Amino acid sequence: MAFDRAAFTWEPFLAELDGLEVITDRPQRFKLSQDYYHFSPVLQPQLCEVIADVVVRATTETQVLQVARACVRHGVPLTVRGAGTGNYGQAMPLEGGLVLDLSQMNQVLWLKPGMACVEPGVKIAALDREARPLGWEMRMAPSTYRTATIGGFIGGGSGGLGSINYGFLSDRGNLCAVRVVTMESEPRVLELRGDAVQRVNHAYGTNGIITALEIPLAPAYPWAEVMVSFADFTAAAHFGQQLSDTDSLIKKLVCICDWPIPQYFAALQRYIPEGKPIALLMIAEQSLELFKELVRECAGEICYEKSAEEAAKGVSLAEHSWNHTTLHARSVDESITYLQTVFPPDPKLNLVNSMQRYFGDEVLMHLEFIRLHGQTIAAGLQLVRYSTAERLQEIIDYHEAHGAMIFNPHTYILEDAGRKVVDPRHLAFKQQMDPQGLLNPGKMRSWQSGSPSAAPAPEPEAMPQPTPQSRLKQADRNWQAVQLLQQQGFHDVAVTRAYYAMFYVVDALVRADHKTYTSHEERIKFFRQNYIETGKLQPEFLQWLEQALQERLYVDYDALDPVDSAYADRVIALVPNFLALGRDLLTP
Repeated sequence: MAFDRAAFTWEPFLAELDGLEVITDRPQRFKLSQDYYHFSPVLQPQLCEVIADVVVRATTETQVLQVARACVRHGVPLTVRGAGTGNYGQAMPLEGGLVLDLSQMNQVLWLKPGMACVEPGVKIAALDREARPLGWEMRMAPSTYRTATIGGFIGGGSGGLGSINYGFLSDRGNLCAVRVVTMESEPRVLELRGDAVQRVNHAYGTNGIITALEIPLAPAYPWAEVMVSFADFTAAAHFGQQLSDTDSLIKKLVCICDWPIPQYFAALQRYIPEGKPIALLMIAEQSLELFKELVRECAGEICYEKSAEEAAKGVSLAEHSWNHTTLHARSVDESITYLQTVFPPDPKLNLVNSMQRYFGDEVLMHLEFIRLHGQTIAAGLQLVRYSTAERLQEIIDYHEAHGAMIFNPHTYILEDAGRKVVDPRHLAFKQQMDPQGLLNPGKMRSWQSGSPSAAPAPEPEAMPQPTPQSRLKQADRNWQAVQLLQQQGFHDVAVTRAYYAMFYVVDALVRADHKTYTSHEERIKFFRQNYIETGKLQPEFLQWLEQALQERLYVDYDALDPVDSAYADRVIALVPNFLALGRDLLTP
């Protein structure tokens, strides 16, 4: 049963919060229920009125246990919040209830070479101030590092400054241990170490309340900030790839912004040549001399340079990169929104350049180079000139059909944002940690549909639905992409697109039956119930699909090294059967 905030009697509940900082003032509750969801025109109407019924600021783990105990006893939803710098409602209380603000749990518990233990409310910049005198700093940070908390970054972030060296937060080794409070009938404190930390990493606070974290640190360098202009986007992008591939040049940020994005950077206008794409860079001072040789080789022109000492004051290039790029653009034009894209590894950047030419001024290319599975890749935070939800979905579909992976920033549902599915182990862990489904309800569709004890989530505003024939065309395009990727040696990406070629056939069958499922699990369940269990198709079709899904999850998230051709061939060999199936069942 959903939480009935109107009928709920608050006095007994609030009495159990005695001694805590409790906020009931409506303007403050509204402020502490918000994030930067307004970057998305799709999320704006869905989330604009979301507000907690009460906010509690905890300062100790004991207080967190007190809040958890009260919420469990009274069935009150609990949403954990850091600094609220997320961009798609990660820490917004969809069902009201209580927001637990952990920003005042802000103690650095210990520091030692290469490691730190912190409370979740420690700001990233504050940790760096303590760690840098010892020669260390955070491995990676969002562009909101001045205000973002470490707990919030782990719970709702993915990467940022430093990802060119260390990849994503979800990569093995980027989070060592966490202490979490459960939402059981009698809440406990658990410690998760090693790979077990992934149960709460980037889970939006749905699987436990983080009260302490052990994180690895990176060597701290004096970071000079440099801006380089180029004649065209292709030259700028290839410079970004070449610099990123040069391991001997020490860097922390490689950001490429096609024109006209630089015109949105008001504080940098006097340095930016008209009409030129630019690279925003953080380079270790000891690498500057040879870095400048690379700039000359790539026909770039340095138009801005600050030493590390100068960069510590005033304007920061870091705060023009990652999603600060979107922030600056929207300060000029609020119709602009954005995508989150991972392009397949390709030193020639063929897909990146193809997308830049295809969409032109409608989708402005903004790249952040990162490390992924030991390879340098281009991640896109492209700016989109928004027109309609239908057109936005077409842009997303086009990217995915051509081999780019979209981490959709226009949804607050975990499954829809990236993986499309939730690991069954995570669901089992949530059942243990939060059996009533009170933690940040509405963000995990698999839980909502899979647990009778969980409260139903409000349905997100529907995006336009493709047709069965358009899905079959997407399946064919993905198959073409698979063959090209395999020929070029991108076997892991070929596995991903092979799964999607099969998935789009299944989705075509779903849409032919006029169903409106929104998760991969629901579509696969439909396929099993309506085509396998009825005997219309042989059981092997379901086995092939599930095998492809598991291999896709492995290469996307768990593989430490790129897979080889033979590995990919096992999945790719399954695709023609599904394409033939789609033609047989749906071609008039």
